Amino acid sequence: MSRSAVWGIVALAVLTGCGQADSAGLGPAGGGGSTKLGSCGSETAVFTVMPVDPADLYGWVPLGQMGPPAHTFPTDHQYLYVNNPTTPSVSPSVPVKSPGAIHVVRVKRTQYHELDRSDYAIDFQVCKELLGYFAHLQTLDGSFAAKLGSFDQGCNSYSPNPGLNVTQCYTRNIDVAIGAGDPIGTSGGIPGVFGLDFGLYDRRIGPHAFANPARWASSGDGFDRYHVVASSDYFAEPARSAVGQKVGSFDGSVHRTTAPLGGTIASDIAGSAQGAWFNDGLPTSPEGPHLALAPDNVTPGLQVFSIGLSQPGVASGAWRFTPQGSGLVNRSFAEVTPGPTIYCYEGVMGGVAFLRLGSATTLTLEVRNGPATCGAAEPWGFSGASFTYRR
Repeated sequence: MSRSAVWGIVALAVLTGCGQADSAGLGPAGGGGSTKLGSCGSETAVFTVMPVDPADLYGWVPLGQMGPPAHTFPTDHQYLYVNNPTTPSVSPSVPVKSPGAIHVVRVKRTQYHELDRSDYAIDFQVCKELLGYFAHLQTLDGSFAAKLGSFDQGCNSYSPNPGLNVTQCYTRNIDVAIGAGDPIGTSGGIPGVFGLDFGLYDRRIGPHAFANPARWASSGDGFDRYHVVASSDYFAEPARSAVGQKVGSFDGSVHRTTAPLGGTIASDIAGSAQGAWFNDGLPTSPEGPHLALAPDNVTPGLQVFSIGLSQPGVASGAWRFTPQGSGLVNRSFAEVTPGPTIYCYEGVMGGVAFLRLGSATTLTLEVRNGPATCGAAEPWGFSGASFTYRR
């Protein structure tokens, strides 16, 4: 099975329900926070315990994974795979522990109506400057759950993927202290559910640069997309080395060796084709209507077409290729600049893709089924099946 095909399975099963922010809501959704915490100063080695035992963990996937339609853009959290998506019927339940001394400040319950199940996300703080979260916990530890209260705040419903409807409700703002290594809940245990999301914001960092900042929500407390960091980079030794051995592909077979090792979501290059592109007039979230052209998060030497639901007659998906530094075929996204030139990409959806950057803020793309090579697809040009995106 090809890596792209495997990621198709991953996108369907693991990313289900991720159409909105996976955190329980303290940061981008606003509200709350612990009043008992001091500053971390300049310290980043704040976690001391792997949240999942190494023996239970297949791989720890860097920031920036693209799994459209729910995660068309580079994903702002890391994935911890406790089960293998190539064997979806095998799904043991594994314990999840607190990675450090944390204060849980809010918890979210998500109900997946068509799947007849629920899962949980928790927001926690380590200090005033750091907000983290786990999402897709299948159960919560009983003693921890007893301290949460009712899930009766901020309820909302939406559809992250076609054919799936979810309802999310939150607890009130809380402050529950948990020690390093204490039980939080479990991950896995349901066929087709493969892992856990682990996200982290650090408001001390300089904000990430996006081609059009107006497309992304910011938060007054700094816990937002501009301050996303890799949770794998915030461990102390010896846990840091143990985590590093797992960072890479979902099955642990390929390790990321390019800095930053934890990955990044900052892929935009203004004035080029690389980065996030939008179906104009629609909100940034959910991400399904949009497009991303970005480096692969595990092997950045590869580049990815991450296509949501906007290409007429084309299913959503992520397709990888080896970029070229010259010519008009498979040209690196970063080197596609504004002008009348049409570029061609091979193997996209088993066919070809034509791309033109009309201006710094306008990109036209057409995925064409049929010939799998650009030579066989001549003459190059756009039809009524093309779609124009904007920044």
